[in-house]
This record gives sequence, C-alpha cells and structure tokens, in this order.
Amino acid sequence: MLIELTTPIFKCQEDENIFYLRLNEFPHLQKVTNTQKLSGKGGILLYFTLNEVSSEVSSEVKVELTRDQQKQNVKSKLAVLAAVQEVANIWVTSFKVLI
Repeated sequence: MLIELTTPIFKCQEDENIFYLRLNEFPHLQKVTNTQKLSGKGGILLYFTLNEVSSEVSSEVKVELTRDQQKQNVKSKLAVLAAVQEVANIWVTSFKVLI
C-alpha cells in the first residue's frame, strides 16, 4: 500500500519529533519512499509504503489465501488506515492512499 501524507507546519522541534515517532509506529511500515516539498505551503509530502499481510507469505511458496487470511488482510489494512487517520487528525493534516 502506498500512502501520501502531507506534513503539517510544526509548532516546535519536539512537535516534529513526536510526529515522526508516531509515523514509525505504523503497523507494517516498510519505508519512506520519497518526499516532495509543497511549493508556497511550507509542508512536505511524504510517500511511504506499508507491507500487507498477504505479502508476508514467501514468494517461493504459492499458497491460495483462505477466507480467514483474506479477512485478516482486510483487518490489517483497516488498522493501518486508522493509525494514519489518527496521526492526520492530531496534526490537522491529510493523507491519501495511492495504491
């Protein structure tokens, strides 16, 4: 899952540190893939990827996901989106899922 998150304008260095610490707590965080400055707005667009439950299955072993595994994958995605939404709400910023 690729997510774009707009960073807020921080009140102080501690506020910024806490924001990035919260991002690192996201379930299945893989990596920040890119950043892009917003012209004239002062913020930064962060692009980061999150591993999905289904991608944790070895590529060498082709296993069809059972219904329970599919449900777990959906629950995992919802948990990730809830965590991102919580951070966006606290810092009054926005995000969107790109893929």
